[in-house]
Amino acid sequence: MILEEFRLTANAFRVELGYKNNNTLTRILKGEYGISNNLIDRIVNAFPSVNIDFLKNGELPITLDSNEQLIQATVLGIKGGDTNLLIYAITNKLELMHQDIRELKKQIEEINKKEQ
Repeated sequence: MILEEFRLTANAFRVELGYKNNNTLTRILKGEYGISNNLIDRIVNAFPSVNIDFLKNGELPITLDSNEQLIQATVLGIKGGDTNLLIYAITNKLELMHQDIRELKKQIEEINKKEQ
């Protein structure tokens, strides 16, 4: 799925991750081997927008938006992480959540009015 998401061949993916040969990576891609923590680290460092929860647990989305990517990078201590930007990203995410909550409350009120 990651190869398709980034439009990479298996060989290009291997090169991006710093592997010298295809053997292990090919077997992982075929599902013969599980994904190791070392490989997860390599993928997230090479492709910071990849969701680590997808790699570990199969949880979607495969890639993160810029705010989520910044949060992940900061939490994992990888390139691109910055505490001030993290605070900004979290604040922005919270504001979006508050907007969603307000909209849901309005919808609930409208439903309740219709039922009365």
